[in-house]
Amino acid sequence: MTIPFGLLFGFPGIFLAVPLAVAITVLIKKHWVQQTLGVDTSIPGEEAPGDDAVQKAR
Repeated sequence: MTIPFGLLFGFPGIFLAVPLAVAITVLIKKHWVQQTLGVDTSIPGEEAPGDDAVQKAR
C-alpha cells in the first residue's frame, strides 16, 4: 500500500499510506472478522479477548 500511494501522491502519499493501512485493518477486523464471522480477534488499541479474566485474577 505504501508504494502505490507513494507513486500516486508522491512524498505525502507515503505518510498517508501507513495510517490508512492501519485504519483499514481495524475496520476489517472489527466489522468483518468479529461481526460477520464471529471470531474473536485482537485489535490494536483494544483489550485482547479474554484480558478481563486475566486482570480480575491479579
